[in-house]
Amino acid sequence: MKSILKKNASEIAKKYMDTHNISHAYVANLMNISSSNFNDRINGRLKFTPDFAFIFAKALKINPNIFLLKKYTLCEYDNERDLI
Repeated sequence: MKSILKKNASEIAKKYMDTHNISHAYVANLMNISSSNFNDRINGRLKFTPDFAFIFAKALKINPNIFLLKKYTLCEYDNERDLI
């Protein structure tokens, strides 16, 4: 299956949070998921998916393209996801 994410997407997320002094619990709350689920995705125990990347970006009001191999609009992403 073709991935649209950079291989180090979870590392990018961690670095962003560290740089901006944002806690995992805070982001998990914004994303409306448990802290353990969030930590599992950030630390690689669960897959850091494109959907997770987009929700993470939306929660923090940042551009999701920092995680992506190429720039996508949300509409383009939805179309590509339907093909996978």
